[in-house]
Amino acid sequence: MAGPKGNAASLPIILSNLSTSKTRSPLVIVQYDSSVTPWPIVRHLLCNNESQEGHIICLAFNFTLKEITGRGTTSQGTTMIDWTGHIPGYETEDSVGKSNPRQSVLGTIEKNLEHPLAVLIDSIDTFRSDVGSTSAACLLVSEILETLGKSQHPTSRLVLPIPSGSPLLPHLTSASIFQNLTLLVLHSPYLVAHISQSYLTPPPVDSPHPSDKFWSLFLPAAQRGEGEKLVLSGEGGACRQMHEGVVEVVIRGGRKGVERTLEGWRVKDVGDRSQTVEPCLCGDLDIIKAALGKAGISATRSSDAPAETDVTHGLSFNLTLTSSQAEAKSKVALPYTIAAQQGTPASPLPSRMSHLLTPAMFLIAPNTAAVIHYDPDSADDMDDEDPDEDLDL
Repeated sequence: MAGPKGNAASLPIILSNLSTSKTRSPLVIVQYDSSVTPWPIVRHLLCNNESQEGHIICLAFNFTLKEITGRGTTSQGTTMIDWTGHIPGYETEDSVGKSNPRQSVLGTIEKNLEHPLAVLIDSIDTFRSDVGSTSAACLLVSEILETLGKSQHPTSRLVLPIPSGSPLLPHLTSASIFQNLTLLVLHSPYLVAHISQSYLTPPPVDSPHPSDKFWSLFLPAAQRGEGEKLVLSGEGGACRQMHEGVVEVVIRGGRKGVERTLEGWRVKDVGDRSQTVEPCLCGDLDIIKAALGKAGISATRSSDAPAETDVTHGLSFNLTLTSSQAEAKSKVALPYTIAAQQGTPASPLPSRMSHLLTPAMFLIAPNTAAVIHYDPDSADDMDDEDPDEDLDL
């Protein structure tokens, strides 16, 4: 269920967009719901690309440049394709015949292929609604990825923030359409805190790989939208988080198939009124720490967790041996081993018990032919008569 395990976290590699990463995918989907905001992570993905002398291309349907990047002006390394004024049925003279931004996006990408590119569509669902076709939206994503494939920079990628209830999500995450995929599923930290308190199953504090038991509780709860319900109801003081959260990282492609980790993130001030996203472990988040402390639960470390295949864990009696006991046991000479060395029967039995003999109990000396000895019992009826001679055949 959890996928292949390892010690390294995946989120720092995705946020840094390292070209040496073997699991890098040109498509990054940021899935979110109303309990958490996706924009801190989206801004970090864009700004990190710009810091690497890359170029940002934003196709905006719902948000302004300041809302997307946190800056009010367009820098030299940013191209803003503003489609917020194009509303079907309300076209102006300038916008007639320009309801599809496909040519504008692909043309801008073609002009900047010499740079590492980060392409953002702030609402692919709005585009699908405008054109009235799910296949047209998937085709646009496919064409953008195909155009990005012409770039000689392996760090170029397409970033798509998508709400959990989007009808496009099953299509865009399907392996039949896009083989390589990086999916960041954002969750409220209150969901992890709720599972830790209710089921006494906290995530490990020193590893991004929870146990299978935790996954079996967390994934169904997340699919039911339990985190969103907690935040909307305000249960236990839960509220929408803007500065920290939990991310389920799913990486598909490469030699390992599908990798799944559970990690944390938090916004960090870096001075000059700018912020960045700092990856961390779930146990480092303040909300989860407070919840575990309030419930009196000590978060388990992966090194202290019992092996899931250890059937002796939790027994009221001891089935293990100490080193001295194991050494003493190995020195005990069993009867059949002595007989094997001497080439004699280990335990001679009376003739009436000869049928209980086993090969291990009756060993033949080397170079001796095997012989079957049978001692008739007093109840045996042994004669040469035909048992069927009284039958009229």
